[in-house]
Amino acid sequence: EHRGHHYALISCRLLLLLARRHRMEEVLITCREDNFASRRTCEQLGATLAGRVDVPVNHEMYRADSDAPLLQYRYRLGLELRPITEQELVEIGKLYECVTADQLAGENYWQALIGFILTDAGIALLGIIAVVLVGNEITDLGNLISKKFSIFLSIVVYLLIGPLFALPRTGSVSYELAAKPYVPSEYSWLVSLAVTAVFFAVTYFLSARPNKIVDIIGKYLTPILILSIVAIFFSCLFMDKSNHTIQYGATTASDAYSSGGAFFQGLVEGYNALDGPAGLVFSIIIINAVTGFGIKKRKNITKYTVICGIGAVIILSAIYFMLTYIGASTLTSFPNGGELLHAVTSDLLGTPGGIILGIAVLLACLTTSIGLTTSFSDYFHELIPSVSYQKIALIV
Repeated sequence: EHRGHHYALISCRLLLLLARRHRMEEVLITCREDNFASRRTCEQLGATLAGRVDVPVNHEMYRADSDAPLLQYRYRLGLELRPITEQELVEIGKLYECVTADQLAGENYWQALIGFILTDAGIALLGIIAVVLVGNEITDLGNLISKKFSIFLSIVVYLLIGPLFALPRTGSVSYELAAKPYVPSEYSWLVSLAVTAVFFAVTYFLSARPNKIVDIIGKYLTPILILSIVAIFFSCLFMDKSNHTIQYGATTASDAYSSGGAFFQGLVEGYNALDGPAGLVFSIIIINAVTGFGIKKRKNITKYTVICGIGAVIILSAIYFMLTYIGASTLTSFPNGGELLHAVTSDLLGTPGGIILGIAVLLACLTTSIGLTTSFSDYFHELIPSVSYQKIALIV
């Protein structure tokens, strides 16, 4: 009855927090070579295999009747030598409840999902509707108050979806899913730096010289990414998962995601995703697409823009549901959602599945990064004509 609850992993994480508080630089963990559950716990913890060791004869754990070799794992605490922070104290509370960061909603994932959709896709839809009711772009909405406020609103929104939050996240997500699973932990920071540098160099190159390759990639990559998520979802839903490395099953919710708090926690997480403010900017894309079909009457432009926005919300909601279900039905803990998604894909669909997902996410993030960069550069070049578009793209 006590198996499958990750008590060993939770205990190790608590000990690591204690070791960090005592300013230890590394922790050594040993386990029997034939104890596959303990070996898996060390791997989930993020420890690296250092080699085989022998127990000293004079040690209390030495057993003369046992010749099974021991494996030694090393967990480096690195530069994180500091007292326990408030966030780590919160993490301890979550660990006591056997809940991981990616599966906190547990059986209450429906409530959390509804809250997330309302403040993520819901606010984005309201932004699209607000813009199309008064004009064609975000400045038309701000002009209802004053021209100065319109400039202020536009700058804040473009900064949020540009260099302050959304744009850097495209690089980090690309690394998490496309490169990190195949990189030894001791080289992760170096590879992360190299991957993000190349990622944003390519972004600048293609943003500074807009061409059809970006449209072609975006046209086919979005369906591939959606199909990948659908394949993972149905694999997680119908495949026999009894003999897989990752443990699956319904998780329990933490205090933050209790039956009364899951909905409100979802509201907060959806708002923090920043898709809401992005709706004000992306509305111009939908409006231009609608007018591109020859629709000229203002009433019809508004009508079809709203219909497109509602359709996008429905599709996004379906995707969010599939991703939420995958996280809520996975017992094995992971540091973040990206690692969880890649691990589940590789576990259920094999290594090729994980590689295809990583490439699809990488290219999808690249097209998003290019779109954000060009939008940001276009607006600020229009705002400050003396600074060229290419210089702004390079800066961002």
